[in-house]
Amino acid sequence: MISNSAKRFISLILCACLLCALLASCDPVAEESSVPDETSEISNAESAQSEVEESSAIEESSIPPESSETEPVSEPVSEEPSEEISEGSSEEISEEISEESSTEPSEEPSEEPSAEPSEEISEEPSAEPSEEESSVEESKEESKEESKEEPSKEESKEESGEEPSVEPSEEPSEEPSEEPSEEPSEEPSEPTEMGPVCVSLGKSYASDPAPDEKYPDSYGIQLTDGVISARSDVSYSDPNYAGYLLNSGNTTCDVVIDLGAVTPEVYRFEADCMNNHSAGVYQPAKVTVQYSTDNKNWKTAGDLKNPAEFPDDSARTLTLELSKGVECRYVRFHFQRGGAWLFLDELSVYAIAEIEHKDSAEEVIRRLYNNESFTESSLKAAINSVKTGTPDKTQARVDILAKKSYRTDIKPNGSFPDKGGMLTDTYTGANIDENTWVGFPGGKDINITVPIGSKATDIAAFELHAYSTGAGNIEFPRCVIFSVSSDGSSWKQLARCYAPVGSQKEYTFISELPNTVSAKYVRFTLITEGSDMVLIDEVAAFAYNDDRLYEDEVYPPVKFPTVTENTYWPSSDQFYTLITDLIKGKRPQIYYAAAGGADKENNTPASSPILTDGVYASDLDFHGGKYFKMHGGGKRFIFFDLTNLSTVYSFKGEMMQQTSWAVYAPSSIPVLVSTDAVKWYSAGEIPINNARDGARLSGTLTLETPVAARFVCFVVDVTGWAGVDELEVTGKKEVESGTVLANNAGFEEFTDAEWGSASGELTWGEYDATLGAKDVYLAYHGTNRHPSAEDLLPILGHLGTDGKYDDTMFDGALFLMSGGFPSGLGGGTGGVLRYNKSDAEWLISQLFDPSQNIPALESAAGTLKQKLNLPSSYKVKYYVSLYYPSCDNFGDIDGDGKSEDLSTAAGKI
Repeated sequence: MISNSAKRFISLILCACLLCALLASCDPVAEESSVPDETSEISNAESAQSEVEESSAIEESSIPPESSETEPVSEPVSEEPSEEISEGSSEEISEEISEESSTEPSEEPSEEPSAEPSEEISEEPSAEPSEEESSVEESKEESKEESKEEPSKEESKEESGEEPSVEPSEEPSEEPSEEPSEEPSEEPSEPTEMGPVCVSLGKSYASDPAPDEKYPDSYGIQLTDGVISARSDVSYSDPNYAGYLLNSGNTTCDVVIDLGAVTPEVYRFEADCMNNHSAGVYQPAKVTVQYSTDNKNWKTAGDLKNPAEFPDDSARTLTLELSKGVECRYVRFHFQRGGAWLFLDELSVYAIAEIEHKDSAEEVIRRLYNNESFTESSLKAAINSVKTGTPDKTQARVDILAKKSYRTDIKPNGSFPDKGGMLTDTYTGANIDENTWVGFPGGKDINITVPIGSKATDIAAFELHAYSTGAGNIEFPRCVIFSVSSDGSSWKQLARCYAPVGSQKEYTFISELPNTVSAKYVRFTLITEGSDMVLIDEVAAFAYNDDRLYEDEVYPPVKFPTVTENTYWPSSDQFYTLITDLIKGKRPQIYYAAAGGADKENNTPASSPILTDGVYASDLDFHGGKYFKMHGGGKRFIFFDLTNLSTVYSFKGEMMQQTSWAVYAPSSIPVLVSTDAVKWYSAGEIPINNARDGARLSGTLTLETPVAARFVCFVVDVTGWAGVDELEVTGKKEVESGTVLANNAGFEEFTDAEWGSASGELTWGEYDATLGAKDVYLAYHGTNRHPSAEDLLPILGHLGTDGKYDDTMFDGALFLMSGGFPSGLGGGTGGVLRYNKSDAEWLISQLFDPSQNIPALESAAGTLKQKLNLPSSYKVKYYVSLYYPSCDNFGDIDGDGKSEDLSTAAGKI
């Protein structure tokens, strides 16, 4: 009989042979490797094994596949197969060995070997096998029977090179796979990629002196924001630059950057600045770089080197690169004066550090878009659940969130604080130097919730205005979600907008809804995944509603139609000859003389019907909704448009008086009439007996001769409080032949100075400086700018996604010159420009050049009118800037042969 030690040793040899065969069959590269010395022990074992007569099943299981032409050699095999598997084998090999070790050899071979080799074998191994050996032996002992039952399947699998399909038993598979399953997780990750990194990006700094207030460093971030301006055609008005005035009393400037922590391998320093000699802006004469770990003890790194060429009107980068990196936290740039002004764009510090790889903005946006669950059907369902109608886009577009309070669930960034109400103050910026921006840290969703107050039923659009540096660490929100709620807790997501990809610096996220919707709360959700910081300066929700345009005013501005000729009612009108109240049911327009003296809360709105509803009050309940209340603001001019010329017979007014409540009635109500709302005439006064107190007072003015008028105005004097119950104009639509027009009736023309016009031609409300234009485009022109019709067409019209014009946009253009005059003059201070007569003549000729500017605007408007089939009344307003001259050699104006001196007031007269 073979001893147990011999059996264990034979089992160990068989396991090693199987391991070699399996590794060789899975690793063809091993065929080319040489046999390590460590395999000699295995070879000796195999030699000893050849003297032992074993069953064919065991013999075949230890022979490599027949497909191998040469003997494959595996990695060196030690006496601890479990460690070898974890180091050199894949999971696939581990499974094969686990299965093979679970096969159980039959009892027959263990009894056949002779005693001689058994004794030799029993002398070689130690009495106590290692833990690894014993585990393998136990595994083999436990799985002998399984191997005996299905030897043919295992043989066929091994010979074909396929993995055995038999699932390993639970117990043996746990031991060999225990180590391999843990090892891969402990293996080191891919090597960290090291390279040049701008370690100053977004870091704080301090400068001495501070930038000039005219050219500030907005928010103290411009010098490390990663934004590099254009290299040519530079301008000192570029908001990305900070301007330092270096005069005789202050010829140097220091900027110290705090990297935030001691940073090793700092090796490169850069400063971006400009030359603009005509404005006194020069590159520094010298820039010395120093570094420190504690902001106290400084070492000098060297001087920045100027580029080979640094022409005027350009920007360049000054650099210093060290041959060996240094360790520091603080870097100081010491600038020496090169001219009156030093303009800095960016300061950069580089170190060899770990390169952080993160998804680009485009990659993040695409992923969000592809993964979103928001669909067209869910959008429609959400809108339908809160819709109230269809927006009328011919009416004024009004921001209903203007001046509203709001709350955010993330605190603003300290560099861009919210100073109070900044997100709904209606102010937006185009550049970062405008103090409109509120910053939020990126990486988390940001919710901005705005309570509307009373429920709005006419919301039709949402907007959010954001800023991106185009580079650096300030980016647009990846996506903005617009939601509404009726209770502030349950939300309906109505739209979402994705950010543009590119170098655009400002962007308005806009969603125009197909329907009007109702809500008491509006929420803006900013998705900022992968960004460091976002800047926004305005959130808005819009309604198309003329009435909302003047919600904060006591009364909307008075607007009359332009009357070029008298119009009459058609005789077919069913009430053509009926004598009736011509203003019953009509809404008035109201103007009050003392602007700012009235408040909205104490005055009945002009849209109220109670002034002409035909219902007279039966009591003195002043606050019961029966009287049209007026308080403060002086006289009220209450206008009615009869639509067409009508015959007017009389006028009636009824008011109340209760002096103990400070409700007073005037002694009379003057009445004015007009045919065109331009010239007004006094028709007389309605007498009111205000000697009575605690009573309703009424009076009537009857004309001696009826007149034809279209417009009527009642003038009510307001002292304290006034309450009008009803106003009436008695007449008929028919204007009989011979009826005198109001302007020819001998009435005195009304020229009340309170109307602001001695001539009687009245302008109601605020002066309309744009002549009716609502959206005015700033059209720059100059020696290098020549806006053509092709340039202006997409300004006047909206170009749809299908490449066709589908709507109008700007309806006015202000032409403003950019750059100097051809003479080379220009500039100046205090709004005064130095230009001469030839410059003025050039300006006029350029503005009216047939191929550009005003004629080009005319051509573009005509093209758009044709494309959109607009009415003949479609017009675009334009405005030109007249520059105040201050040249002492302007040129001859009056023909006396002498050049005019316009630098003094006397010269200008």
